Amino acid sequence: MLLAESISLRVFVKIGENPQQIREMLLKLIPFDFEKEKIALKPKRTMGFNQEEITIFELKLKKKKHTSIFLDLLKNHLSSESKNQLIETLEKRLDDECNFFVRLNKSKLLYNDQYELTTDGDCFHIKIDIAVFPKRKDNAIKEIQEFFT
Repeated sequence: MLLAESISLRVFVKIGENPQQIREMLLKLIPFDFEKEKIALKPKRTMGFNQEEITIFELKLKKKKHTSIFLDLLKNHLSSESKNQLIETLEKRLDDECNFFVRLNKSKLLYNDQYELTTDGDCFHIKIDIAVFPKRKDNAIKEIQEFFT
């Protein structure tokens, strides 16, 4: 089982997109009672690259119970090809602080309920702080490989 210190999820809502639909999809990725579990979904408004206002939905999971459930859900919804792709691109997805980055295609998730990996910026951004000791990249790589195989 892959352990995470924390998991951050973030998605950008551009003009013309339905913020409520994207918010609900983000909540669906985390199957908890947010009030009961005291998880805050923080919407933030900012200016995008094209000087148009965008909304960013962001939340952070810190409890072991929450991170474990989310990681199991992610693992169970990814295809075998996607898991293999994660492993093959592991070096590029992991930074020196043992943060593992995954991007899920926003439109595939919203409209087809498919967990498909993407390198595109129009996605659900997931940052997983891998819990390993000592906190070294090689240790994190072993944990991630073991989890997804």
